[in-house]
Amino acid sequence: MKKISCKNRKKLQKSNKHRFFCKIGTNDSASVTLEHSNELESTTIKISKDQLPIIKQENEKKTSFDDKSDSRFRKWKKRMRFQPKNITTVEEVQHDYYKKLLANSDVTEVELPRVISVMEHANPAANEVQSMISAIKQHSGNKTALQILPRHMRRRSAAHNVKRLPRRLRELAQQQGAQNGENTKVCRRKRRRNINLQNEYNKRTGKSGWLETHMWHAKRFHMTDTNDPLYSEWGHRVAIHPNDKSFRACYRATANHCLLQDISFNKCIQMSCDLDKQGEIFCIIKALMALNSNIPVKVKNGECEHHILIYDKRSEPPQLIGPASIMYHQQGQEQIIWLRIHPTLLKKTNNLICFLVGNMSFISVRDVSSELLRFRLTGPKSSVTLLSVLRPFNTKDEVSDSITSPSTQSVVNKWIVEHLEKVALQNHSFVTMMTACHKQQFHKADKYKSGEVEEGQIIPFIVNDPRLTLPIQKSPAKLKDLISDTVDCVPTDLVLNDKSGVTSSPLWNSDARNNISNLRLPDSMVSTRKNETKFESSEDAKKPFKSISQPIPVILIRRSGFNKPKLLPTKNIAEDGKTAQSGEETYFAQGWDLIIPARWATAFWIPLVYNQARVGGIREQSRTHLECKRPFFPRDYPDCESGRLFWEATMKRNQTVYFRKPPAKRPNYCILATPFPFAPCWEHLFERKSCSENSRADQVDAKENTELNGQENKLETKELNVISEDMSTNLPDIKTKTFKSFQENNSNQISGFKRQALDDISSTPLKILKHEDQKDFNVNVIRNNELLKKVEQLCYDDAVSEELDILCNENTFGLICVQISMINKGCPVECSSICVPNTDDVIKLEAQYKDLHGKGLANCSGPYEVTHMDPIKMEKKKATDSKNPHPTKNFHEKKTEKPISFPVYPSRTICGFVTSGDYLFCSGGGGGVGFVTLKHLVQVYREQVKNDWLKSFVREVLHNRGALLLLRNPDSNQYRFAVIEIYSSE
Repeated sequence: MKKISCKNRKKLQKSNKHRFFCKIGTNDSASVTLEHSNELESTTIKISKDQLPIIKQENEKKTSFDDKSDSRFRKWKKRMRFQPKNITTVEEVQHDYYKKLLANSDVTEVELPRVISVMEHANPAANEVQSMISAIKQHSGNKTALQILPRHMRRRSAAHNVKRLPRRLRELAQQQGAQNGENTKVCRRKRRRNINLQNEYNKRTGKSGWLETHMWHAKRFHMTDTNDPLYSEWGHRVAIHPNDKSFRACYRATANHCLLQDISFNKCIQMSCDLDKQGEIFCIIKALMALNSNIPVKVKNGECEHHILIYDKRSEPPQLIGPASIMYHQQGQEQIIWLRIHPTLLKKTNNLICFLVGNMSFISVRDVSSELLRFRLTGPKSSVTLLSVLRPFNTKDEVSDSITSPSTQSVVNKWIVEHLEKVALQNHSFVTMMTACHKQQFHKADKYKSGEVEEGQIIPFIVNDPRLTLPIQKSPAKLKDLISDTVDCVPTDLVLNDKSGVTSSPLWNSDARNNISNLRLPDSMVSTRKNETKFESSEDAKKPFKSISQPIPVILIRRSGFNKPKLLPTKNIAEDGKTAQSGEETYFAQGWDLIIPARWATAFWIPLVYNQARVGGIREQSRTHLECKRPFFPRDYPDCESGRLFWEATMKRNQTVYFRKPPAKRPNYCILATPFPFAPCWEHLFERKSCSENSRADQVDAKENTELNGQENKLETKELNVISEDMSTNLPDIKTKTFKSFQENNSNQISGFKRQALDDISSTPLKILKHEDQKDFNVNVIRNNELLKKVEQLCYDDAVSEELDILCNENTFGLICVQISMINKGCPVECSSICVPNTDDVIKLEAQYKDLHGKGLANCSGPYEVTHMDPIKMEKKKATDSKNPHPTKNFHEKKTEKPISFPVYPSRTICGFVTSGDYLFCSGGGGGVGFVTLKHLVQVYREQVKNDWLKSFVREVLHNRGALLLLRNPDSNQYRFAVIEIYSSE
């Protein structure tokens, strides 16, 4: 298009005969021109096949204007010679495109619009423009943003902080960091803002199963991992043990002070129905319990919590699911039962309850674990600690303004107004029982009544917000000061004739629980009100507290603890036969369980810590059970699915740790004759020969080994080092023997399990137990208390009675839980084997105890296990010596799977395994919990009765009703004598 100046345009307008043509497109065969007429004031398009000049006038005379325009065009053409062409050649075929736009193909002229919409043509090109802009901004080189800078401007800190780079390169550096997976790090000040912390907590709480005290524990404790097979089924991240060295400190807190634990990870199932359906709901609870088990009357009255074992009776015999505790309460026309279980039992228990409920639609079952929290306080000072933190709600003179004001009316406040007498009665019961329990621990027993608070007794009451009385520094609580502080809350003229309202609490109501959880004031508001009281007088200081005072319903449950285990004498005992432990029986691990509503965990937790309650984890909880020699779930429950899964995970972990070390840095369990070092194999206890046959074989082996030790063999082959059983005896020295001569020349003299092991090495392939073999075997633990007491009485009084034989036949695959006590040195550990002693072991024990130059019982050391050959090495050597050109290839193909057991058995019969064991601070020696077979236990009692000295040694010297057995740790060849007693839950 050609530009025309204003002067030339005026000259053209004077002449009406002039017409202006502009060339738009041209071709050899056609041209398109634009014609403008001043007369018609219109513009037309002409399509002709004749070529037209660029500028044409009717008078062909050239003017100065034409010369100027031609010169401009030439200059423009010269200037644009290297630019892309803006006029393209139109093909003849493409020329039809313009004809299609016309209404009639014969028409050669068309009128153009006076206005052209640019947006209609620009929109299709918008995407192309955008892609072009992004392509311009994109960095096309292979250099990073830091490499683009000159060398003198490069800084190492710029690689971690984008703000160290120039602004023009910051965006490029952020893009490259995002491609490399580097997240932009937000400064700590922004991350630690309250709203960000709360959002992060809410996001991770549901994902990882955080408890409300998780943030407090995570800074101070080792926490469980959700990927750990031991805790993957728990659904929560729980504290395992403190980071500091607090093993003994936690025991001292349990024994002398107060140990605090958060056990809110346990699940709570609520069953509710109308009051007239009381029989049906108790029938369901009885169906969950073991056979011939009854519900105590106090549990039906709602006064106590009761511990039970849940069984699935749909199979024969009934399968144990796990332990649980039940609480019952009547609220108006509704009755409620809380069933508290371990988190690994939730799925199975819920399915079983739904199966038992069936079509009984009047019974509702739901999980209320998220609405209730539970803390456990253990120790003699737990009562005074609770008394200092839990201040009863004051209702002595008049109802406070916070309750009666309509603005603060809540479900709990309404309940308090309706039950003022019950609240006062509960306050009085709480202070009285706390004081009695504390005095019972630290005062003489003859001055105060014993047993005033029973096991599992429920004490509900209303307390104030513990944050209001939070001390500035950690200080121990004193009973005298606490009693004087609670005088105003407890009425002195209260008549205690009616105790029906003692068990009532708004915490049983779901609406009240949700209401009190939602009305919790933030910590910042409470701290602000507390700071305001510092500059006010004593009378005005109570006003801010009254405005934020909130009544909180809580429930306390008493735990009476366990009988402290007796101390076994370790020195010579006088003729009077007094034991090392004098005085009355003491109880260990007494304490309370505190149940509070949700969202109030930190409000109670911090004040308890500030009152010098030491915090523990799962390790401390299991340690408390071990000190009392009580089974701990799920470790000491091998007959339920949770216990089986626990030992499977433990076995895999121990196996991984063992094979991670080189052979020179780990014990050889084949040489030590430890067939099951990673986890107990209960199936093995019932596969061996009978106890009598084994004992006879062991006696023959001991005699034959002493004869073989004196023989000489001159064959030069691999040496077999045999360790003597006892260095103090006068047995002949055992010389080194060759394995070939021991097998060939003396094969006729070998008997028992050694002969069987040698035959397995020489003729048959290795018999290694696979992991799948243990899953099909169902462990049966005898847990009937009446049957256990009957077995114990018969074994002690008449071990040779036929009634024991009948019980053994009825319980062929029965295991019995036993309490283990070492008579001298030694500490049992998990997977330690419990073995039956032979006759020579008892003879040596008698000789050591009666030695005049010895120290009596302290001189009694157990026998040793002889060193065995490694069949794995023997098979490898045999494969190497063969004519196979690739001897090790087939051997390694067989050993691709790492074994969980080793095919070498000890010389003494294994009758059981230890599931929990360690050094016990209570008894001052080794002890633990284990399981033995009923048949082996009866046989040991019978052999003990036949030996008069052994019978008197156990009953008169050790003052024990148990049986004497041998115990050996997996990584040792030293046997230790131990006394086992049958455990029966009371």
